[in-house]
Amino acid sequence: MLSLTAAGLVGSSTAIAASDDVVLTEYDADSSVNWDTDAWPQVGYDNGRTSYNAAASGPTGELSVSWKFGEESFSGQIPIVADGTVYTIQGAPLYGVQKLYALSSDDGTERWVAELKGDYEQNAKDDDAPRYTYDMRSTAVADGTVYTSRLDRTEVFDAENGDRLWTVETGGNNIAVTDELLVVDSPLLSDGNHEVGHRVVALSREDGSVEWTYNFRGRGPTTLDPTLDIVVADGSVYALYDAVDPEEKKVLRSISLDSGEEEWSREATSLEGDMVATASELYVSLGNALLVLDPKTGDEKWTNDSEYAVKAVGDGTAYCTDGNVVTAFDAASGAEQWRVETNRRGSARIVHDELVVAGDVLYYTITKDDTVNDKPAVRDVETGELLGRYELPETADRDDGLLDATNYLAPAGEKLYTVSDDALVAFCDKSDDESDGVDSDDGDDSGGGEGGDGSDEDEFDDC
Repeated sequence: MLSLTAAGLVGSSTAIAASDDVVLTEYDADSSVNWDTDAWPQVGYDNGRTSYNAAASGPTGELSVSWKFGEESFSGQIPIVADGTVYTIQGAPLYGVQKLYALSSDDGTERWVAELKGDYEQNAKDDDAPRYTYDMRSTAVADGTVYTSRLDRTEVFDAENGDRLWTVETGGNNIAVTDELLVVDSPLLSDGNHEVGHRVVALSREDGSVEWTYNFRGRGPTTLDPTLDIVVADGSVYALYDAVDPEEKKVLRSISLDSGEEEWSREATSLEGDMVATASELYVSLGNALLVLDPKTGDEKWTNDSEYAVKAVGDGTAYCTDGNVVTAFDAASGAEQWRVETNRRGSARIVHDELVVAGDVLYYTITKDDTVNDKPAVRDVETGELLGRYELPETADRDDGLLDATNYLAPAGEKLYTVSDDALVAFCDKSDDESDGVDSDDGDDSGGGEGGDGSDEDEFDDC
């Protein structure tokens, strides 16, 4: 264990309440955001980026392609899923108009499409014009409404029919939807596109009017731009700012969602990676350690001196990765519950960005190199037991016949969604008459369990 000083964090709220029927992001005692239960309505699942939905369901057997979208000229982004509809954005400002697509989760047929507003003609004429991009990481679905944002604009649509409800010329990244507000982060600019800081912006969900802003100023002498990462829950915004200045320390700050005022703040000499927030813990990667704070006070709860990154948190457990190792920790104490090594002999590794929990199973993708298909693996969340490793069915028309997936996984409605070079893909369980059983790859599936060393391995055919 490390002290705060040793970990590089000095000085002196997040809540996501869940039930079997609905997931609520609480803002005050009288109102809340209601999400479809078996859904993945934003990247990271919720405003705390927990990547954990106890009510979601995905395939757990051998995979089959349910449907594909955009095969001929796909330039789309990762999907989100809510209320039986899959959403993705296609296009880029450099090449033309961006569009928001709503697809049936049953068969991928188009339900509606909306053109996203932007200065596309100006971009075509002026090579120096800023090309702000709508991103699925800044898109969310809540209460029958779709919200999408970029650095200079936010657009809101009726999820049922795609009607545009309102548009404002204010926006940003990392969108979070609360009962009354949309929260985003965006750069502070001077002299054109020169970034001098970042700000957190809270917009009204009713009309997009700015309720409050909180500025972080300062940048280093290098060409690197400052960065800001935010997570939101239980009436607080947690903001991690890096001015990229060797003379300035990084800062982690809690900001009141109600007023935009600072609640607590800590300076840091080393902060790397994403934050994750739950009802009782705030997880921060320090690069050389994992730090867990009380989100109400900023006080240390526990630390781990390994290079763990928290990927999913829920039901009292934090699921972390370090290289090819997955470990489950007790969220309150940091005690190890189980640990598995996914591949000890080969060079395969867990994909850095994605590990998600849906219901009682944990999904992640292992990758080896560009000559081998990525493989999703499924484990029991309670024990770490390997339930299966499966080949991704071929979906892309590549010369080598391989599927090059992004490794982003969104489980919902008994399907598993990702995107490849050529398509948005929905996978489902193979029917019993099609399935040949688990793709074991001759692996040893005896590992897992509490405190286990994880002797089961996610192997590839050529290991």
